[in-house]
Parts: sequence; C-alpha cells; structure tokens
Amino acid sequence: HGRYYEQTYRGNMFGITGGLTTTTAAGAATFTGLIVGNPVGSGVNLAINKIFISQPIALTAETELGIMYGANTTTDTLTTIRNRNPLGPASKCVANAGQTITAMTAFIVFAGSGSGAITVPLGINGFGYDFEGALIIPPGYALASYTSLASTTALLFTFNWEEVPIT
Repeated sequence: HGRYYEQTYRGNMFGITGGLTTTTAAGAATFTGLIVGNPVGSGVNLAINKIFISQPIALTAETELGIMYGANTTTDTLTTIRNRNPLGPASKCVANAGQTITAMTAFIVFAGSGSGAITVPLGINGFGYDFEGALIIPPGYALASYTSLASTTALLFTFNWEEVPIT
C-alpha cells in the first residue's frame, strides 16, 4: 500500500487548494490568503502532511513564502475542504480565504519569490514541504498561507492533513 493509503481509506485525510490567492503581509489583522481553522471542540488534531505553493503569474513584490500558525479560529466556511476519500466524512475544520484574524505566532518559510514577469513558462515553479505529521494544529488554532509582503492574485496554496481524534 501507499504511505497514506490506510488513513485515506478510513476517511481521515483532507486537503484544500486556494485558487490564485491574494495575500496580505504576515501580522496584518485583516487577513487575505488561505486559512484552515480547527474549531474549539472539534475533537481532532490536524497532523499536517504536505504543503505546496505554486506561482503561475508574477508577484507585485519579492516575498518569502510559507505558512503561519497560531491560536485563531475562522468564522465560517467559504472554501471547500475535500476528503481525500470521496466516500469519507466531511472535515471537522473550516476554511476561509479572507477574514479578520489575530496575529499568528509561528512562521515556517520554505521558499522565496521575485517579482519579475513570467512570460510563456514551460513549467510553473512549485515549492513543497513534507511535514510528515510533525506539525500539529490543535482545536482553537489555525494554519494559514504566509507571505512576508502583500501580493496580488498570484499564488496557489495547497494544504494536506490528517484529522486525528483526540483521546
């Protein structure tokens, strides 16, 4: 079996992709980007597996790219979370592409990007990081896209995680 087969088969693997995300600089109170919140009382921890970022068009400024996480909750679901098993249950989490948040407390930067024009690319640069479950988002916390500077609609973020029941 593949590495994640059993947890996917059990309906515990989830993911989300935010299409052509506009971002605000980290630390801004009104956040624009991709955020997944684990509501208080969800009964699960999010074990983060993989994060991917793709830049299909030019950014308006050079920036660091990554994720941020901390105590936070999203207010409602505006972005669909998908179970990686189409027969599996709905996620216990919520996702949003823009809302007011409190400052995130931790940042993981794993790529950087310039602001030069992208003209007729043969392939779109993508960046990924495999956390292998080594980052946990407990109830009352959130995971969000991170850029050090505001950017235009130029980034695609994908988050993949396992929802592990708290016992």
